Formats: sequence, structure tokens, C-alpha cells
Amino acid sequence: MTGKIMKGIAGFYYVDVEESGIYECKAKGIFRKEGQKPLVGDLVEIEILDEAEKTGNMTRILPRKNELIRPAVANIDQALVIFALENPTPNLTLLDRFLVMMEQQNVPTAICFNKRDLAGEDYTDHLRSVYENCGYRVFAVSAAKEQGMPERENSGGSRSVRRRKIFDHKPDAERNPDGDRRDQQKAEKRKTHDAPFPDDPDRP
Repeated sequence: MTGKIMKGIAGFYYVDVEESGIYECKAKGIFRKEGQKPLVGDLVEIEILDEAEKTGNMTRILPRKNELIRPAVANIDQALVIFALENPTPNLTLLDRFLVMMEQQNVPTAICFNKRDLAGEDYTDHLRSVYENCGYRVFAVSAAKEQGMPERENSGGSRSVRRRKIFDHKPDAERNPDGDRRDQQKAEKRKTHDAPFPDDPDRP
């Protein structure tokens, strides 16, 4: 039986098998011996241990078309790299490193600049021009003001990897009643895991 790893937590891998659902699987020891590590996005073969409990073992990792180290994912269809335009200002060297990494793995990549409501139009247009001239699709949005969202949502590529919900915006006070955003951000980071966006047949 073949499926796709949707997430991996504490040594358990959750494999989505078409028309059968999600199975909680462990990786066999042979993967460690061969230096293989299952990644989110991997297509794998599994053997069922208990159909009622939806548990199984992974027996084989199928060949990958690409893979990334950070986040540790495989078989990426599209990447959306998101940077703020202000507060903080974008680290363009880091952005370029991400883009080079995606090029090396032949991953189609789009760039999303957030917080356009805080940045000047000249600076926003300059960055858009620079990266569009390099062949990238560029979106300038404001999550707080919900500006530019339809443009991003129509960009296609429903199977990119997500690490957290980027555009769910809440006021600071609602995020943390005590007002200490740093502790809240650390807590949110600890809770995250990598997962592919599910296929959406209604998307172009």
C-alpha cells in the first residue's frame, strides 16, 4: 500500500493513503542502517498492522524528485518564500540564499512580501521589480489589512509545504493577554511541524 507522509512527530509518521485515510506508522530499523530518514512529502510503501486502529509500518521510501534540509521535506511542487517589508526589514541576503537553494532542487518559487501597509510604495515597487526581472512571481500583501490576498490565493500551487498559518492575524492583546509576545512566539514555534498542503481539485 502506497501513501504520502503528511507529518512526522516523535518518531511516528502519519501517512495518507488515497481512499483509505491516515495511518500512524513507525519506520523500520533498516532505514537507520541505510542512513535514510523519512521526510514529510515522501511517497512510501507501508504494511498494515491494525486496520481498525489505522496503524502500520513503513517498508520502503520511493525515489524523491527533490528534497530540502530546512525545512526537512521532500517532493516539493512549489515554494512560497515570505518576508516582511518592514518591522523587521527584509534580510535580502537570506532571501537570496533561499532562492539559490530552491533553484538547486528545481523547485518553482514565488516570493511574498508582507506588511506592505508599513513600507513605502517606492521600496515595495523596487523589490518587486528586482525579483520579477530575475524570473520570480512576486506578491506584496498586508495580512493585517487583508490587502493583496486574492492575488496570492490565485497564484496556484496548492501543494506547497507550510510551517504555520501565515495570514491568520490577531491583535497582540488577543495573542497574549500578558503582553509578552516573545514568550508567545517561542511557544508557537515549539508547536509547529511541517506538513504539505492537501491537494485541492477545485484549484487551477
